[in-house]
Amino acid sequence: QAQYLSLTESIKGRHLERDAAIFDRRIFAPEARLDKAGATATPEERQRRFVDGVRAWLIKAQAGGDASDAFDAMERTVLLYRDGLDGGLLTDSDTRTTVQLLGDPALRNFREMSARVSQRERQLLQKLDLGRQRAALGGPYFWFSLVCQAIEQGVARLINGYNRHALPLVELPRASAEEKGRYEAWLRERRVVKQPPHKVRYVTTAFTALHFLDDDPLRDREVQERFGPELLQRLREDRRRLFRRVFGTYPLHTRPRDRRILNLYRTYESWLGGGRALFIPLRFAWATLRQSGRFLYWVGRCIREIRNPQPEAEIDAAAEADYRTAVRKIQRMRGPVNEACLTLRARFDPEYLGLCLPRAERCGLEGAGVDVDLRFLEARPELAQYIDEERARARDDLRRLGRLVEGGLLERAAERIGVDVEHFGAEHLRAVAAAYVGDLQHLRRNLSALEILDEVYTRAATKDPLPAFRLPRPRLYAKFRRYWRMHGKGDRRAAQAAWRATLHNVRGAGDALRTWALLGLDAKRLGELTLAELSRHPERITDQLVTLRAVQTLALIDVLNYREHIFNLGRYEDSQDDPGDLLTPPIEGENGT
Repeated sequence: QAQYLSLTESIKGRHLERDAAIFDRRIFAPEARLDKAGATATPEERQRRFVDGVRAWLIKAQAGGDASDAFDAMERTVLLYRDGLDGGLLTDSDTRTTVQLLGDPALRNFREMSARVSQRERQLLQKLDLGRQRAALGGPYFWFSLVCQAIEQGVARLINGYNRHALPLVELPRASAEEKGRYEAWLRERRVVKQPPHKVRYVTTAFTALHFLDDDPLRDREVQERFGPELLQRLREDRRRLFRRVFGTYPLHTRPRDRRILNLYRTYESWLGGGRALFIPLRFAWATLRQSGRFLYWVGRCIREIRNPQPEAEIDAAAEADYRTAVRKIQRMRGPVNEACLTLRARFDPEYLGLCLPRAERCGLEGAGVDVDLRFLEARPELAQYIDEERARARDDLRRLGRLVEGGLLERAAERIGVDVEHFGAEHLRAVAAAYVGDLQHLRRNLSALEILDEVYTRAATKDPLPAFRLPRPRLYAKFRRYWRMHGKGDRRAAQAAWRATLHNVRGAGDALRTWALLGLDAKRLGELTLAELSRHPERITDQLVTLRAVQTLALIDVLNYREHIFNLGRYEDSQDDPGDLLTPPIEGENGT
């Protein structure tokens, strides 16, 4: 920490112009289409305003956006981005995006208002906290802390080694024979003869954490001019080795074949055959003792390395791993946060799913939607399937909402709040769509309970019934029987499929059934009242939606920064590793290319 570890935050700031282009495509351009006054600004002008705003915040705290604006998407994004810069790259302080996801008032309000985010899901979100361990085993904090500690310990050893032995060129003629010999041996053999700590002194204090956590050409040129090209070459090699080791893995293909495969017959002969089963408890006891001894030896070696820090001499076997291995480790650290942001946004932002809002001709997020992010993250098939289900659900919701809008829903809402319906512009429609798809304050189920049940049950009758729950649900089943007697369609098999869909709450069928049973025809009236109140202040939903888009984009930028930086520091290009599209920003051209 005393060697400027936290200053790695400056690495993020180098990509300010690139990040401005990402934010413009994903946030500023869609907002400009809603604002007639801002629609005349070019992308370059919007990006320049963002860059100037961030740089102004780096110099001093700013007063904020224009006081006449109800909500300034640019100012909110600048604040979130500037806050993200406070987390040093590759350090345990790089937790700002997760802090915003869990603690930002706008996002907390979104989750609290939505009936689609359960209490259990809110608790599971807390396990994504990178600031402290919240899960018993595993989780992103586990991998994040391990990687950060490994890097910090490795850099500490390198700093000590270089500052103890690296002689500046101007001091070489005046150095003693012992100092020269130790320096040349250190450069040549890359090993340091152990000496008592009180007999070893730093010969320079020029090397800091930034020399090993960054590959700034100007800093490397300074090292070459001050210490010579041979030491610069060693520094680059040690830097490469450090990151290859931390972000690598043990190459199992180098182990003997008989230790990489499971031979059931040989296992039986070794453990069970010939009466060996009687000795299994003894063998397990002996194996436990051996593992305990290995663990104690490993702890002792770690303590010795911390007490007598020395640079690593040999290239670890883990350094043989390719760049894909490093990407997988980055995914373990930052992937869960990205998936949480992506799934949360998919629930509230139908435009993100590539769908058009009622009375709109385009979604406004072409080239910056969920499909681009799934490819960028190389998402799991389960996540892609979840997004397909969310897209299908949101498509049905928007179709249903469109019928309500054409039936005079907005006119009745405008009349209730005492405004002219012409006052309802594009921002109102987007706020209404986000509130309906996200089921804010039970809006979706209240307005369309019967329609939802009819759609879900009709679809369920054409498919195989879902698995049944073991625990009985008598109260819910009583509601279902009452509904089926009044509105049910089909035979006994259709009724069974509909009941199973209710149990699994397919597309909110269980919630809609409870609303129908509790409120009946009054549900739609309550829904219209709720819609009128939400339409009174659409900028509040805009605030929450823009914040969600910005935090989700920041999570993607974090992954991009890690991928780029580790690719450069690990010098994977020298080993002919092709990153493919892993280093491509998560945006596409206007035509989708």
